[in-house]
Amino acid sequence: MARSKFGKDMAECPGFTIEEFGRIDFDRLDLSEWLSTMYEADILSTTGYDIDRLTGSGRMLGNLSCEGSDDPECQEMTRKTADERAAEQFNGDASGISNQLKDTFDPDQIDCSVYPRPMICELNGG
Repeated sequence: MARSKFGKDMAECPGFTIEEFGRIDFDRLDLSEWLSTMYEADILSTTGYDIDRLTGSGRMLGNLSCEGSDDPECQEMTRKTADERAAEQFNGDASGISNQLKDTFDPDQIDCSVYPRPMICELNGG
């Protein structure tokens, strides 16, 4: 059984409820140490944001270089950007798919009982 540094059973740490989370005053929350760690690890930057850095080869997940590897089965992997993945998904015709969805969309089929509620539920008063 995993225990925290305070000696409590980790199963007794359910996290915040939605109500508790809503009471957090983020203006008084000091995240400077965490942000500093993110900057030092070059995960968070103040400059150089573009689609590639946010979703493509600028991300560590899904990218692998075999340079310097002794593994003969190593395969180079380069993560595609969000733009590239979307174009691939719609075979380069995202506008045609979008128009098709508009023609067949039925707002009454949206389940507004789930949380978080889809925005369309607020717009429809559902």
